[in-house]
Amino acid sequence: MKDDCFEVDSMKPHIIRLSSAWEPPGESLRFPGVGEVKAWVRRFGQPAGVSQGDAVLLVIESPVMATLWLNGTPLPPLVGQMRWDHDIAAMLRERNVLSLVLGDGVGQELMEVTLCDTRGRSPLPEAYGRVWIEIRHSHP
Repeated sequence: MKDDCFEVDSMKPHIIRLSSAWEPPGESLRFPGVGEVKAWVRRFGQPAGVSQGDAVLLVIESPVMATLWLNGTPLPPLVGQMRWDHDIAAMLRERNVLSLVLGDGVGQELMEVTLCDTRGRSPLPEAYGRVWIEIRHSHP
């Protein structure tokens, strides 16, 4: 009976929250085909314990209209969904850069930052939604 409980728990996704340590928009960033834009940037390492065949989902709950770039590659658009996710397993590197670029019509107030740590990082404003990585192992 105990083993059955363990198997159910091992199938739960592993969650890595990305809500803090964002670099607020500062100098413009240049993206291919887009030009210079202002973006929130979150740097993170390769998640440990990921095996071939595992899904590594980038998830945003209640996203605003924005464009996401991972390591210089655009991700599918955030279009009025309550939950957006995309498997980024094949795109991950040892060090990764996630950029969130505001869409047209999104208020300038979302670019403003009120609190930064000593490294100039800040929590992502709640208006952007909650951001995390969800690892779903292909084996128990």
